[in-house]
Amino acid sequence: MPPIGSVIKNSLVMLIITAITSFVAVFYFLWSGLAVLIRSASDVQQYSSSEINTAAIQLTVGFLILLGGFGLGLSLSLPNIVGDEMIEF
Repeated sequence: MPPIGSVIKNSLVMLIITAITSFVAVFYFLWSGLAVLIRSASDVQQYSSSEINTAAIQLTVGFLILLGGFGLGLSLSLPNIVGDEMIEF
């Protein structure tokens, strides 16, 4: 019988880490960067190129935070889950 409590604990670790990083990435970077890019597409003269570049950098940083959060969640939880399952054998 696998140690189901450990699997649940490690799954919760992954869920919490990915939820926090997703919230930070979307709330602080992706939302504002995407809003500026959408508004600048409709009225190009209103926004300067530096504002558009800043929005593109915000989108890039947001996606990097998302990828980093997913990778961190997997690296912290998956080896523990696999290791706990291997104890049986």
